[in-house]
Amino acid sequence: MIGFWQLCWGPGGALHFHRPVVGWGLALIIGVLLGTQWVHPSWGWLVAMAILLAGTWLFRVAPMRNVLLCLAFLCFGGWRAASVTTRHQAVEAVLKTAQATSQPTTLLVIVGADCRIVERQRGRNYCAFTAEDAWLSDGRAVESLSLRFNYYAEDEVFPKAGELWVVTGKFHRRESYQRLTMNVRDEQALHLTEGDQTRHWTFRLARFRERLAHHLTLGVPRACWEQTQTMLLGGRSRLDYETRQLYADAGIIHIFAISGLHVGIVAGFLIWLIQWLGIGIRKRALVLAPALLFYLALTGFPPSAVRACVMALIYAFAPTFGMRSDATSAFFLTAMGVLLWEPTWISNVGAVLSFCVFGGIILFFQPLCYFFNLLFFSRVREHEVGDLPEPPGVWLKARRGLAALLALTLAAWLSSFALSLYYFGRVSMAGLGLNLFVPFMTLLIVWCACMSTLTGFFCVPLCVFFNRLDDIFLTLIHRVSSHFLLLPGAVIEVERSVRPGPLTTIALLVGLVLLGMACRVLEHRLRKNDPLDPEFSWTWEPPLWDEEDPEQHKGADPEGSTPEKKA
Repeated sequence: MIGFWQLCWGPGGALHFHRPVVGWGLALIIGVLLGTQWVHPSWGWLVAMAILLAGTWLFRVAPMRNVLLCLAFLCFGGWRAASVTTRHQAVEAVLKTAQATSQPTTLLVIVGADCRIVERQRGRNYCAFTAEDAWLSDGRAVESLSLRFNYYAEDEVFPKAGELWVVTGKFHRRESYQRLTMNVRDEQALHLTEGDQTRHWTFRLARFRERLAHHLTLGVPRACWEQTQTMLLGGRSRLDYETRQLYADAGIIHIFAISGLHVGIVAGFLIWLIQWLGIGIRKRALVLAPALLFYLALTGFPPSAVRACVMALIYAFAPTFGMRSDATSAFFLTAMGVLLWEPTWISNVGAVLSFCVFGGIILFFQPLCYFFNLLFFSRVREHEVGDLPEPPGVWLKARRGLAALLALTLAAWLSSFALSLYYFGRVSMAGLGLNLFVPFMTLLIVWCACMSTLTGFFCVPLCVFFNRLDDIFLTLIHRVSSHFLLLPGAVIEVERSVRPGPLTTIALLVGLVLLGMACRVLEHRLRKNDPLDPEFSWTWEPPLWDEEDPEQHKGADPEGSTPEKKA
C-alpha cells in the first residue's frame, strides 16, 4: 500500500508525469460519481475548485500540493458531471411528461444502423429503428434516453439508416426507465427533401457500412452473417434472443461487443495492410490513427471501443511528446478524457465493464503470469555472465504462451466477477474454459471478415471463401459453448433478493484492488530472490578510469557491461 500511495501522490510527480496521473484520474472518477448525485448547485463545485487551486499556489510542500491538486480535479469532475446531468434531466423531464400525458411530440432524429423491416402476417409491414441522435423541437439534444421508433407507411417507403427525419408521435405508456418507444405514421412524419435527409455525414457513413455488411452476407446463411456483422461492425440488435442468451450464459458474449479485442485485431489488420502497401514506418502512425478513428465512427462509437482506441493512441504516441509508454498512465488518462467528454458513461454498463476489466488485467496479469510460469517451469535457464541466452525451445514457448493465456483469462474473470453479480445476477464458470480459445477464434473470424469486406470490392468468389471460413469458426464456437453449458455448475445464478448492492459491489472492487496489490508485492519479492528470473536487461557502464591514462586499462574488463536484473 505504501507503493500504491507513492504512485498516486508521490512527491516525485513533479518530475515524472506518469505518477500523478493515477491520483488525478482517481479523483476525477470520484468527482464524476459525486457530481451525478449532487447536481445543485453546479457552480458550488467551481468555487471549491478555485479555493483548492489557490491552496496549491500557497503551499510549498510537494505532497500537500499534490493532495490539493487531486481534490481540485475531484471538484472539476463533479462540476462537469453536475452540469451535464442537469441538462439531461431537463430533457428527460420533457419526454417523461409527454409520455405520461400521451401528448404528441415532435423530434428530429437520425435513423440508426439497426433499421430493419418487420414483416407481419396480418397488416402491412413496418420499419423499426433506434435513433442514433435525436433533438427536441427547440434544438436540445436527447442523450440520456434510448429512443426506438416503429414507422408505419401505407406505401411502404421507409427511412434508411443515416437519414435525417422529423417525426411526430406518442410514446408508449409502458416502457423501461432508460428507453422510450414511439409509433409514427407516415402522415405524421415530415418528409424532408432528399437533400435535407441525406445532408448529415452519418448518411454516407451508413451507406458505406451497409456496403461492407452486404459483403459479409455472400454465400453464408443468415445466422452466420448476422454474427459476423455484429463482431466487425457492432450492433448486437442483429442477434436473436436465443443466441444472445447462449453466449451470455457461456461467458463469451463480449466477442459480440466492439471492445479492445476487436480494435486490436482491426489495428493489426490495418498495420499488415499498411506494410503490404509499402508505407514507411514513420508514416504508419499518421495513417493508422485516422483509420482507427474512422473504424470507431463506423461502429457507432461504442464506449468499450472508444476506451480501447483512445488508450492505444495515447500509448503509441507517448514517446512523441517525450513521455514513456505506460499502460497505467494511458488507462487513467483515457478515463479522464472519456468522463470529461461524456460523464454519463460512469453509469453505462458497457463502459464500466470495459474499464474495470482492463484495469484488472493491468493489475493482475503480470503477477499471475509469473506465478503460472513458476508452476509450469517455463522460466529461462541460468546462463554464464557474458554469454547470450539460448533461444527458447518449442515446448518452452508453448508453456509460456499457456501461462500468459491463463493469466489473461483469470485476470479478466476476477475483475468482472463483482460487476457481473451486480448487473446480471449471474457468473459464468464456463467462461473460464471457453475464453482460453475463443479469443483466438475471434481473431480468425475478424481477420476473415476484414478480408471479406476488402475482397468484396473486386473478387466476389474470394469474398465468399472468407465468409464460409467464418461460418466454420462460428459453428465450432457454438457447438463447444453448448457442450460446456451442459457441465454442472457452468452458470451460477443469484436471486435478485441476495444480489450485492452498490456499496457491497464497491467494497468487492476495493478488495480486488488490494488483492492485486498484494500479488504484485509477492511477485516482486519472488523475482528479487529468483536466480531464474526471465527478465534481464544488459546495461553499459562507463569505465572508471581516465581514457588518457593507458596504465589504468590493465586487467580491466574491456567491454564494461554486466548483467543486471530488473527490480
